[in-house]
Amino acid sequence: MKSWVGNITSAFATIVATQLLVGDTITEHTTMATILMGVVLINAAIYVVPALLLTT
Repeated sequence: MKSWVGNITSAFATIVATQLLVGDTITEHTTMATILMGVVLINAAIYVVPALLLTT
């Protein structure tokens, strides 16, 4: 349950941070969604790359 709360909080923070950075300059939903997906992919890479480099 804690992981779901953390994931939802993280997703909300990502959306809010992206909206604050972009602001009202972009009004098209497609452009905003593309930027948001880029942010999500970067966040995923930050976790996945080090995890793949771990040795047991």
